[in-house]
Amino acid sequence: MGDSTELDALDWNFDRVPDSELVACCYWEFARESAFIRDVKRRCIDSKWCHMANREAWAFVGADIERIQSIGYPAEVFLRGFFFDEAEDRKPRHPEAPPITGSFPRPWQTVAEAERKDRAPIRSDRKAIPLVPFRRGHAFFAEDIAPWYKSRRAGAKPGEEIPPSLFLASSEVGVFEINWGTFANDELAAGFRKWAKANRPQQFPNPSGQGHKPGDWRANLTRLAVMRLPARFTAMDLVDPAGTASRPSGKRSSFPGASGAT
Repeated sequence: MGDSTELDALDWNFDRVPDSELVACCYWEFARESAFIRDVKRRCIDSKWCHMANREAWAFVGADIERIQSIGYPAEVFLRGFFFDEAEDRKPRHPEAPPITGSFPRPWQTVAEAERKDRAPIRSDRKAIPLVPFRRGHAFFAEDIAPWYKSRRAGAKPGEEIPPSLFLASSEVGVFEINWGTFANDELAAGFRKWAKANRPQQFPNPSGQGHKPGDWRANLTRLAVMRLPARFTAMDLVDPAGTASRPSGKRSSFPGASGAT
């Protein structure tokens, strides 16, 4: 969040963040709390990357950018625009260019609406690769399945079932039987659903929600607010007998969880 003790309502009151932005807002706001991430952003600007060869700029901050990228796709929410400073933001852009600026680490709610909407969707392997639920495996897998199966079978316990399959990351590639001539597509789909429920590996639980519900992300933001406020103010500064919270300006605003607040 920056080194200033100044705390605006937008740093802790997230009631107006729409559901479509909750996940991105959560990652953005938690990233603001990281002194390491803020320092990397500062060094990205200090690198004067537009005057550096790519190799020089990457040597200056590259390893730390890679550390942040290890978070996965959510890091893109705040990493995009890391090399943009105010001068870069003022330069004319192509009309079709994404509305990305060097807005981090400002509060999420101060970022322009068009930019928030552009940052809000978080990619996944399902979209980026893209992955599909089911398809025919590559031919070269067939060369590996047979020796893998034989080696497993040789060391199996009596009565132990060894499936003729390979597990690659979170995918299973194996020998399967599809009775096209007897069953309609709907029956095949129902049969696969039954098989999938019975055979889903324990290490890959069903990702039914594809993430958390909006209420979960709002709860995370509320926890962040609860963490930020006591770090900068005493309990007496925050809450008066009426159950309202003080802002740094001295004005009173509803505090999440306070009496009468939602």
